[in-house]
Amino acid sequence: MHRRTFVRVLTAGGVALVVEPPLAGCQTGPSAAYQAWNGPSAALAGEDVRLQIVSYGLLAPSVANLQPWWVSLKHPAILVALESHRVLPFSDPDLHQTFVSLGAFAEALRLAAGEYGVAGVITHLPSGEPSSTDGLGLPVTRVDILPDGDRDPLAVHLVRRRTNRLPFFDRSVEPKEITALSAAVPPGVSVRWFASREDRSRIADAILKATEDSLNQADRYRETVGVLRWTQDETEVTRDGIPLRQLGLSTWSEWYERLVRSRAGIAQGGMKDRLLEMARLQATSAQAFGVLTTSVGGRAAELAAGAALLRVNLAATALGIAFQPLNAPLEGRMAIPSGLLPDDEIPHILFRIGYAEDAPPAPRRTLFEVVQL
Repeated sequence: MHRRTFVRVLTAGGVALVVEPPLAGCQTGPSAAYQAWNGPSAALAGEDVRLQIVSYGLLAPSVANLQPWWVSLKHPAILVALESHRVLPFSDPDLHQTFVSLGAFAEALRLAAGEYGVAGVITHLPSGEPSSTDGLGLPVTRVDILPDGDRDPLAVHLVRRRTNRLPFFDRSVEPKEITALSAAVPPGVSVRWFASREDRSRIADAILKATEDSLNQADRYRETVGVLRWTQDETEVTRDGIPLRQLGLSTWSEWYERLVRSRAGIAQGGMKDRLLEMARLQATSAQAFGVLTTSVGGRAAELAAGAALLRVNLAATALGIAFQPLNAPLEGRMAIPSGLLPDDEIPHILFRIGYAEDAPPAPRRTLFEVVQL
């Protein structure tokens, strides 16, 4: 069926919802891999509002930018499920960071719904708690679209949100700004901050140890370099992963990796030193670290942590603060140094904040690569 023949308006409770895209895009240019950052296509005006909402969901952060979600619109709700081949079996074997990513995606849908005057009501795990291997084809989240939604002030920053892997400036983040970021965290999730020089040093040391251990494991190293995109043509084909220009490399280092070092040499460990040095620059330049925690474990807690991650990222964007989730260290369950977290709290995602040059947007899959109608 031709896409233009799909439902043109969504009726919720008998109310016809005919809307126009409310968020201003960032005008990223003609590249298909970056068009999502401009917001929904003008061709969607007057179409099913859910398509426009999902267009903004595409902008959510995800582990290694693999975008591990697919969406079904075959029912009145938006059903979100895991796309099973978009995972890291060696780096994230229990899918912990993958479910954090799915939680961020669902929260992006909820935020976007409010911009259209409707409410996105989230139900996580509508079919029950899946194990790490069973039930993963079932919906992870259901988002019901109801009339009369409220706008969330964080939503307008979806198109400007970035993951910034550059070294940060030597400029402190003020306590009042950290307080503002904390206020973005929803109930059920806590954020623990490490801003003192001593705490930052301890976290940085733990990050470097975890990164080195990961890079020394052949399977995890291959996954790490496997998500890197060397050329624009490669990025246009995959529309995911991490282009070299987003790694935070200097112009010279990027040129060397792209044009001098062979892919065969990289696969055999040729980028270990470069990746470790990048991790060192990122960790040691952080002006504060944050860890999102919950008091209970399970998939619902991971999804909630993902929602919190997106919200803190958007709050940082609003304040002009650079933000980077540090997925890799916690994929292997990096041990947070003793005494920094309460014993009864479960860490889900580590991130760093500071100030830096603007980071470019990441590639994104197109709407109809994600949606099933």
